[in-house]
Amino acid sequence: MKRPGSAKGFSLVELMVAMTAGLIVLAAILVFTVTTARSASSNIRSTRMMQELRSSLNLIEREIRRSGFDETSYKFAGTCVSASGVCPVSNFNSLTISSGTCLVVSYDKFSNTTPGTISAGEFHGFRLKPSTTPGVIQASLAGSTAPVCTDSATSTNWVDVSNPAIIDVTNLSFTQPTTTGGCVTTSSGLWIVVQDVLVQIAGQWVDPASHQVTARSIEESVRVKNDRISKTQPSFCP
Repeated sequence: MKRPGSAKGFSLVELMVAMTAGLIVLAAILVFTVTTARSASSNIRSTRMMQELRSSLNLIEREIRRSGFDETSYKFAGTCVSASGVCPVSNFNSLTISSGTCLVVSYDKFSNTTPGTISAGEFHGFRLKPSTTPGVIQASLAGSTAPVCTDSATSTNWVDVSNPAIIDVTNLSFTQPTTTGGCVTTSSGLWIVVQDVLVQIAGQWVDPASHQVTARSIEESVRVKNDRISKTQPSFCP
């Protein structure tokens, strides 16, 4: 009878080489997967931060643009000529930067019984929540008197606008440059002032695992639609 040939297989060395090559490929795939996941997570986090900054800025911007609105202001058109000092309509032009981190505006949301008088719900304010970490943007949106910027962090007069779980707001600043707007004098002696407000917001998010800091910032120059009207020359007008 013919003797069958002996069976052949991989040697120990060949098996070890194959396993090593497989582990290298597997490690490369694992590193690539982890890197991709971290990159995607960072992009998502960055996008959420920008969305949070943008939504806060949009709210502030909308309120600034409406500052000084009075739907019955036409009744004051002739009064301003004979007024001594500030025209009556400017009762609603109380755009006030109380500090670098707090802004107060007012406008007539609806017709009221006393035109030119600020009533309930027509004062609005924005500030950076004091002495708080992470930083939070707060708003006061329903006052009949000007909100107090120096209220404590626990004051019920202010509500949180930004989400501290998404972003730590490190800066909220309001600047009213006098050079970007303009002052115009009419033939009747009135001063019409174009008002701009530069709003700047910055924030960050710290990864609790890697302690990596992701920072973002945003700014907008906002034009107040309702010009400030005064019988006397404002101090900042040349």
